[in-house]
Amino acid sequence: MKGRYGSVNKKIIKTKKALRNALNKLRASQRVQDITVARLCREAGINRTTFYKYYSLPNDILKECIDEIYLQAMEGVSLVKNSPSVGIYSLILKLCYMYYENSDIMRYYLESNGNDLLAVQRLFLKEAKNNLPENNTVFISGGVVAIIAQWCRSDFNSSPENIAQILTDFILKLII
Repeated sequence: MKGRYGSVNKKIIKTKKALRNALNKLRASQRVQDITVARLCREAGINRTTFYKYYSLPNDILKECIDEIYLQAMEGVSLVKNSPSVGIYSLILKLCYMYYENSDIMRYYLESNGNDLLAVQRLFLKEAKNNLPENNTVFISGGVVAIIAQWCRSDFNSSPENIAQILTDFILKLII
């Protein structure tokens, strides 16, 4: 069976779904880093041994969600070599929508991981490395991470299109 977890059996899918649902329920009343494995397993109706087959900490479930959201958002996205401004804007807009549409998860992820928006940095390292000098890519990804983190902290008070334009302008000023 192919699905959100790739080729896995139904029991694994059911277990991971139960753990995600339990994590979502528990994080409504406490921070992710304060949720114990024992409490999570009780809520999900699974034993600790099963939990440890797939994860080390409850936060790993959240990271897996972020990774899946990132992969879905980045499917089919690539920079357009002939028109950097169009390619970069399209890429950034897709990224902004990924964060905006999953704002609840992103807020919790930022809360539990500080400014660790690795999806943004992976995006630049993967997609932009052939179009930008390497030192610019690292510098630019840091700026993009900071802007997106601030946008998340401000409860997404600007539209994804507005943030994508700000980020595109920022990037283009640095590469042109």
